[in-house]
Order: sequence, then C-alpha cells, then structure tokens
Amino acid sequence: NEKAVQTLGDTLDVNLVKSSMSWKGTKMRGAGKHEGEISWKRAYFLLRDDSLVGGAFTIDMRSIRITDMPEHETEARRNLTDHLSSPDFFDVERFPESTFEVTRIKYLEANELEIIGALTIKDVTRDISFKGNYADGVFTTRFAIDRFLWNIAYQGSWTDKTFVDPDIQFTITLKIL
Repeated sequence: NEKAVQTLGDTLDVNLVKSSMSWKGTKMRGAGKHEGEISWKRAYFLLRDDSLVGGAFTIDMRSIRITDMPEHETEARRNLTDHLSSPDFFDVERFPESTFEVTRIKYLEANELEIIGALTIKDVTRDISFKGNYADGVFTTRFAIDRFLWNIAYQGSWTDKTFVDPDIQFTITLKIL
C-alpha cells in the first residue's frame, strides 16, 4: 500500500527560505515567455533507512510573482500578476493553495530518483511523475505539466486559448533543514 509508506519514516522538514520554485510559461510555440517564482507554504520529505520514501508539499498560490519584467514596469507586472491570479488561470481567491502528495519514490541510481504522486491545482488532482536528484540534503528537479489538464486555461476565444502554450515548466530546489 503506497499510502502506508507515507506514515512510516522520519520527517525531514524543508527550509522554506532557502528553497525555491520558479516557473516558465511560453506563448506562440515558444516565441514569447513569462517567468516567475512562487513560494512554498509547507514542505517535508519522509526518510526511512537513509532513503526518501514520501513527502508532502503545499504551495502558496497567492505568492505568484513575475521575474522577467523590469521592476520599473510596475503596472505591466501588476496586470500580469492579477491575470495569472484570476479565474482565467489559477483563481487564487478560490484556490489559495496547491499541493503535491508523494505516493512513491523510486531510486534509479545513487542520487537520481523518480517521484510519483498526486498534484492538486485548483479543484483538479492528477497523478504525475518526474525525475529529480537528491544529494547532501538538497533535492532538485525540473519538469513540465500541461496546464489544460488542471483547467489553467484562459477562457477567451479559440485564438486567445491557443495563444498560450500548454506546458508550464517548473524548476525546484528544496533544501532540508
């Protein structure tokens, strides 16, 4: 039972200040892009017999911010942040948190892992898997999700919907306390 794995093991709390999550979304088949960061609210791994066996992670969706626009372009940054926070995309007023619950971790090589779990964004939960590295108390990964599978879609015309590419790429670094 994969759920039982999560109840067994020592909790390794993640240092939320020293950890990071960045995102990148593209438009027009990569011709344009926006990048930013988002903050962790809670995060931990479970360790058993010196191996990671589970974990749970909560993301503060209200913390979404843009990093690829100059600081002095305050209105443009605010407009994009407001749009990403709106029901057109993440609807952070109704869904202020996203979660990832690890159901299984496979060791592929010494430091290379495959993480399997349930990602909840808005009111949609889907199983995903991705590879990552864990060494010296630091976990790193980079993976993409199809935003349409979590209803992160602009509800304009067909042209508006297809203007933004489906993939959102995440780059994550988690440092254990």
